[in-house]
Parts: sequence; structure tokens; C-alpha cells
Amino acid sequence: MTDTPSENSPAPTRPRTEARGTVALIALVVLGIGAALAQGVYQYIGYANTDLPHASLRPDRWPAQTGPATPTGRPERVVLIVLDGEGTLNGVPVDALGSAVVATARVPTPSLSRPGYATIASGAGPARTGIRTNRYTSPLGVDTVFARAKAAGLHVVGGADLDWMEQNFEGSFARWYFEYHWDQPDRVDAAMAGALAEDADLVVLHFVEIDRAGHRAGGGSDDYRLAETQLRARLAKLLATVDLAKDTVLITSDHGHLAGVGGHGGGEPDVTTVPLVMAGRGVRPSGDLSATLSNVAPTISVLLGLQWPHDMEAEPLWSVMDPDVLGQDYLDARKRGWNTHRVAYERAWLAKAYADWTSENWRGAIVGNDVSNAATVPDDAPLPALLDARDRTLLEIERDRRVGRTPLVALVFVPLIVLYLTGMLRGYRFAPILALPLFGVGALGAFAAFGMAPSLSAIATYEGFALRLAAAGVLGIALWTAAALFLLRSVPRVTRWRALRFHATTAALCYAGIAPATWGLLGFSVKAPLPSDFLLFFPIVAGALGGGFTFAAGALWIAAVVRPTARPFDFDAGQP
Repeated sequence: MTDTPSENSPAPTRPRTEARGTVALIALVVLGIGAALAQGVYQYIGYANTDLPHASLRPDRWPAQTGPATPTGRPERVVLIVLDGEGTLNGVPVDALGSAVVATARVPTPSLSRPGYATIASGAGPARTGIRTNRYTSPLGVDTVFARAKAAGLHVVGGADLDWMEQNFEGSFARWYFEYHWDQPDRVDAAMAGALAEDADLVVLHFVEIDRAGHRAGGGSDDYRLAETQLRARLAKLLATVDLAKDTVLITSDHGHLAGVGGHGGGEPDVTTVPLVMAGRGVRPSGDLSATLSNVAPTISVLLGLQWPHDMEAEPLWSVMDPDVLGQDYLDARKRGWNTHRVAYERAWLAKAYADWTSENWRGAIVGNDVSNAATVPDDAPLPALLDARDRTLLEIERDRRVGRTPLVALVFVPLIVLYLTGMLRGYRFAPILALPLFGVGALGAFAAFGMAPSLSAIATYEGFALRLAAAGVLGIALWTAAALFLLRSVPRVTRWRALRFHATTAALCYAGIAPATWGLLGFSVKAPLPSDFLLFFPIVAGALGGGFTFAAGALWIAAVVRPTARPFDFDAGQP
């Protein structure tokens, strides 16, 4: 007679050690995915930069420039002062500058420091410079007014209490006067005075106190205003050594700060509006002045009689140029030269794009033909038509790249579909899938409650962003867990915990896939074109939250390994 298991006999299970080994392996895989995502988010901030974007030309393709004429009354030197983080005029000693041009300038986004320095120096925005975040410590891949000054044999020096500019413009300056003790203003001012004392043609002074106050206490805070007031008084003393009858002073900033919470990087008016003040030789009062940071480099080129920074995208501020000092004929010649160079550059760029994207390496006949059509313009096309063709070509290039990435992005979700089907077959119910959005809703709700802007400005704070993002993740996980347990309440206890572990893992992997899916389908190639502010910011938050959820799911699998009683966390789906 064959023995049959009694009603009280335990269901057959795999050996305890084998079950725990399987669970431990799954735990390692899940935690490994979370670690890979965390590393990807960290690397993404640096990966968003490139030293040679598609929107610019290599030096060997630059159009030739003839040596420009010399201004009739060239300033003996130009002093460029960058007040890092200053979003108002409060830090500018306007009274010490006499008859000055006082205006504001728009900052291109991302409104971070290194992208701002690059725009000030090159006359080009982040799409062309390739610098989109502060994690770029190498020399720029595009041309700068500093390099043009050095090539012309001018003496260029700088003073700063931070070495970021020296890193990005390495080789263009004869000397930097550094004073890293930024909390000792007397020492900083002594370094700046040393730079001003040199017999230089171009002096760059970089102050970071206001930016530090903005990060520490927020824009418009008492600390921020105090930093502005103190720096304004110190600048007035330094500028007393500058003879405005002989020299030209230009004061601006790389970005502002959000009021209250501080931070910058996004497109908010508080951070994209900065002062622009000019005074001294060759400068005259101007009426309405619409300016951007890109206007600074070509303006300095005109004042000093330099060749244009090859990759520039903006005009000089013609309305502030004094023809009685610089010479009307000189200014007229520079205007013609500016247009000639811009047309030659954009035409050379379109020819390069046509050659690169209709070669044997382009992806797909339809998209490739669209690129070639966008890049083709008449030989006599004016600058506006060339710029329109450039923008259309960049968009077609990105569309080409996106077509190539779409199948890879789809593969991200294939394992999730297989995993969900497996869970349904094992009786883990479909209902908890309905709780999937709650993690995102809870996390984003907490994010909004903290008053953090949905842009890069939220990240450019100190520890506040990381702590608040962690709190948002915890709240999202708590909401999802509560909802999932409620939806699994009719499932037997043993199966319920296995089902919760399964649904937590699949939900976490789903959120973990959002960041790479965004990069692939809605994102960008770092070389062209520049993504929107939101698309630069979203993968950072999505990746961080998805990584946090994945680590939480991994913790459930670890708990199953270390729990003294193996049965409730046994991988096999059998009734106890």
C-alpha cells in the first residue's frame, strides 16, 4: 500500500541551505542592480559634459581670420570681474565706477558655475561649449577670448579664491594669483591687488564669497546680503587703483541664487538674471540693452582689437561702444567682420554635419536623408538661414540617435514582463501592481512639500538636497508598502510575505528602469543637441529614487536569508 501524506504533513520543500542560497543570490542581484544605478547616476553628472559637442568645430576646421584693425583709442587694459553667485546689483560698487552702463544679462541653462565661466569666455552657450555641469575640470574644447588674447601676444593674468577657472582655461593665463583662504578677505584682496598691479592687458578677478553665502543660507538671506555688502566695499577699494580714463571694467556673474532655499542650475529668473556693469574707456551710456553672458567675450574682443573667439554665437554689445574713442571706421569694420566670421563658421559646420551624417556610418536612410536635407542651404544663404539649418540639423541628428536607441530601451522592460508573468503563475496576485504609482506619488509629493524646485537648482544646494531626497524616497516606499500589504491581505501569511518580496522587487526594477529609459527615449546624446532643463534634471532624481527603492527590495531578500525560520521566506511557493 502506498503511503500518502496526511493532512498535517508538511509540504515538500527544497533543503533549507539551497533555498537560502537561492534567496541570497537574488538578494545580491537586486542589490547589484541598485548599486549599478547609483553609480550610473553619479557618473551621469559628469557624462553630461563633452569637450567637443556636435554643435562646434574642431580647431582644424575653424575658418581663417585676418588680423583685425586696432581700435583708435584702445583701453590699456580690460578688467573682467566675475562675482560668483551674484544675482542682484547689491554686490557691485556702481558708485565707484562713475558713468557706468548698468544692465542685466541672461544666463544660459544649465545655470551652473563652470557652464557660466565657459559662456563668459567663449561667447557660446552650453550646447556649443559642451559644459553642462560643474564636474568638468579639463580645459575647454572651444575657443575663448583668453586664448585669442594670448595668441595676440597680450599679457593675461587672473586672481581668484577658487581654481575652477584656471582648470578650464589652462594655458591661456600667464599667471593666477590664488588665495584659498576665502574666509580671510584681507588675504583674498591682497591676491587680487597683485593681479591688478601687473602690467597686463587683460585681468580676470573671480570672487566666490557671495556664492558660498547663497548655498549656505539662500539667496536674499541676511548672510547673502551681508556677503554682498562686504564684497561691494572691498571691490570699491580695489577699483580705486584702476584709472577709468585708460582702462575698461566689466563686472558680471555666472548665475544667481534661488531666494530662501538657495541653489542654481535651472531656468528660474532668480538664477538666470545677473548684473552686467561696464565702465571706463571706450564705454558710453546706453539705452535699452538686451544682453546675455555670451555677449561678454565678443565685446572684450572689440575693446582689445582681438580676433573673434571662433566658436562664439553672440554679437558684441555694439550700443555701449564709444565711436569717439574706438573709432567709427573701426567699429564698422568689426561689424562686417563679425558677420563674415559667423557665416563662415556656420557654413563650415553645416558642411561637416553633412559629411558626417551622410557617410556610411549614419543610421537609416530616411533619417540620414533628413539630416542631409536640413544641412543643405544655398551658397548665398544669410546668417539667419544658416542658423535655422543648424538647429534643424541638430534635431535630426538627435532623432537619428533616438531611432537607434529605441530597441535597446525596449529590452529594459522585457525582463520585467517575464518577471510579472512568472509571479502571476505562482499566485502572487495582480492587485499590488495597482500600488505601483504610489511610490512616485509619495516621493514627488514630499519633494514638493520641501519646496524644492523641479530643476537642477534643487541639486546645487549642499546636504539639503540629499537629505530631502532620501526622506522623499522613504515616504514613497512607506506608501507603496502599506498599499501592497493591504491589497495582499487575503493571501495566506506565508505566501503574503513572498508575494510582497516579489512585488517590491518588480516595482523597484520598474522604477530603476525609468532613468535609462528617459536617457534613451526622451534624453539626449551629450554631443547634440542640448537637452531641456527638465531632461537634464529628471534622470538624477529618477535614478536616485529608483536606486533607493531597489536597495529596499534587496533588504527584504536579505531579511529572508538571516531570518532564523526559513519557511516564511522560502523561495518555493508552497502552503505551510
